[in-house]
Amino acid sequence: MNNNFPDDDNGHGTHVAGIIASETNNHEGVAGITWYNKIMPIKAMGARVLSPLL
Repeated sequence: MNNNFPDDDNGHGTHVAGIIASETNNHEGVAGITWYNKIMPIKAMGARVLSPLL
């Protein structure tokens, strides 16, 4: 992973970021954990890396 592209290969990071940063009080029925913070995308492993540790 020698590139600067933190693209989400399988959608997991995007899904989790949506849960964390969902806006509250917007009549959508979802409240984020920390809607007032920013999220920094960091890619730790490639899409084809399998690890029993994660």
